[in-house]
Amino acid sequence: MPNYQIKLTPVDTFFFGGEKHKLNDKNELAADYFVESNPYPQQTTMLGMLRYYLLYRSGNLIFPNLDYTQRAKRKEAALTLIGKRSFALNGTNEFGKIQSISPLYFLSQNKAYHFAPFDCNFKFNNNALTDNKGKPYNAKDHHYPISKQRIINGTDLLELSELIKDVEHTGNKKAKQKGESKSEGFYKMKKKQFKRGWSFAFHATIDMEMIKVTDEFKIPYEEAQFVPFGGEKSIFKIEFKRVDPFHNPTVPTNYKREAKTPFLHLTSDAFVKNKDLKAVDFAVNQFVSFRCMQSTIETANYNALPKLIDKNGNKIDKEAILKTGLFRSCRFQLLKRGSILYFKNENEREELEKKLNTPEHQFGFNHYLKN
Repeated sequence: MPNYQIKLTPVDTFFFGGEKHKLNDKNELAADYFVESNPYPQQTTMLGMLRYYLLYRSGNLIFPNLDYTQRAKRKEAALTLIGKRSFALNGTNEFGKIQSISPLYFLSQNKAYHFAPFDCNFKFNNNALTDNKGKPYNAKDHHYPISKQRIINGTDLLELSELIKDVEHTGNKKAKQKGESKSEGFYKMKKKQFKRGWSFAFHATIDMEMIKVTDEFKIPYEEAQFVPFGGEKSIFKIEFKRVDPFHNPTVPTNYKREAKTPFLHLTSDAFVKNKDLKAVDFAVNQFVSFRCMQSTIETANYNALPKLIDKNGNKIDKEAILKTGLFRSCRFQLLKRGSILYFKNENEREELEKKLNTPEHQFGFNHYLKN
């Protein structure tokens, strides 16, 4: 089955939303006055972009001005191409021709950089972390380097903040009606911008010969392809390259741990229940909030966020909401990519590995490395 490396290069600044919204007194979703972009997209954002792109390339977008017969045929074609529903935890998660996607990674000069362990600059001995000078790690000392996200290729280790910078924007929201004041309309936003020469990338296994691809990115396409990706009208150049199926990277060559200390290094965000973490003896980890927008090919307005409660104060059925607009999933706390989990023995590690081998793995979650 064809497997593609998908390279995404921002045209300018970009914005990937996070848990920066709240419900107002009318139970409507509202943005806070200050919002900041995440440095990279969620797996579900990449999957949603790919589903949109397949529709765009095939001409099967569901335009509202079609009559019923034409619309029905388009929906049937869309169902075959991208599946009926968007991603949902513990859902069926069938996406037509898209069989799987890999975790996100980064590209520079065709070199792939993957997420490094949080404690990659520390040594771990006798259940204790020490820096290169032998000083024990103490959280109360505000030893921040251990909390920074890094990416690595071989021994080339980079902080994510070195290649993704903040770009601040301020503004004032427009009033809905002429003459109406917007006393609380001021907002501040932090978008992100890549260092020149860097791109996001992931693999996708797609059951179709969808487009012409080149052997090297440096060979120009017959036509440049661009796609909306993320929020705030972020535009990315999208490029496809036919490659072998995705394989997880190896443990960094300079990341040495005693063989008697089994570990798991998460190379993607992971759904793990609290009770399953009891098997972990020691961890250097962070958590990340996860929530995704859900829709179906029956959804009437992909820009709408309908009310969750009717005028009588009753909860509106999810399926009814999905026919009108988007539905926000529940909020989950995922173990963040880069987290490192240590175990007393291999048996306890194997128990957690079983918990990680879930259907979500197919779409870039719950990926890990071990010694």
